[in-house]
Amino acid sequence: MTMTDPTLQLHHQILDRAESLRPLPITVVRLAGIVADPDSDVEDMVAVLREDPTLVASLLREANSAWSGPTSNITTIQAAVTRLGSGRVLAIAMDVSLDLQSPLQLVGYDMSTAELREHAIFASFVAEAVQNLAKDHIGPEAVTAAFLHDIGKGLLDDHIDARLLRFAWAPDRQIVDAEQELAGVDHAELGALLMELWGIPQAISDAIRYHHRPQLSPTPLAAAVAIADGLSHHFRGSRPGTLGETVEWSLRQLGLEHEAVLDRTEKVLFRAGLLD
Repeated sequence: MTMTDPTLQLHHQILDRAESLRPLPITVVRLAGIVADPDSDVEDMVAVLREDPTLVASLLREANSAWSGPTSNITTIQAAVTRLGSGRVLAIAMDVSLDLQSPLQLVGYDMSTAELREHAIFASFVAEAVQNLAKDHIGPEAVTAAFLHDIGKGLLDDHIDARLLRFAWAPDRQIVDAEQELAGVDHAELGALLMELWGIPQAISDAIRYHHRPQLSPTPLAAAVAIADGLSHHFRGSRPGTLGETVEWSLRQLGLEHEAVLDRTEKVLFRAGLLD
């Protein structure tokens, strides 16, 4: 599609807004680098976390929560990281940091901020299940990428009319196609841009960029996020029929059986208190 002048102008306005957002705390950026580094270990994370008492408090709270199911009270940073896993630690750090950003009012997407966050949380736990089943293919950063995969919607929201989006997003089309038609850019590309502006490792930004088209991704991480996105909608009942070709392709790419992933995901979501 050739963008008209108004659409091109809108495109630049959205990109300018992305660049104007304040950066993430350096602690979070350093944690992201550690998670994406296969040679890092728990002690590397602990050394960074010691510099952020507020984040440590959040991690200890999560590590001692009902979903985590600790057998004894967790009181140290090392125990919390070991219990939660590096991917979950980074997702929590991002969640805490993004709470300090301007709240997302997703009027254009006809969804509340709470619904967007719930979808993100579900997706991150689905990604945890997928990562456990496909350890030879993807790393713990899949959890964080899944949590952040729709973050670009907050940047597009002011420029998308919910009625137009529903009209443009036909059952046989991807939402990113509708966004490109209406705004000249899509939420996946904007989410990836934010990651790059914030200094988050490319593996995570690429997974977000390609989560609707994992076939184009340079790594299989986007396939895990595509599965996480689809199964989150599936288990939340928010969008029937999302277990389509993209999810099926991604499962094959990671060498996973559909039923095995559904079974593991259901167990992980139940443990997290997200399913009854």
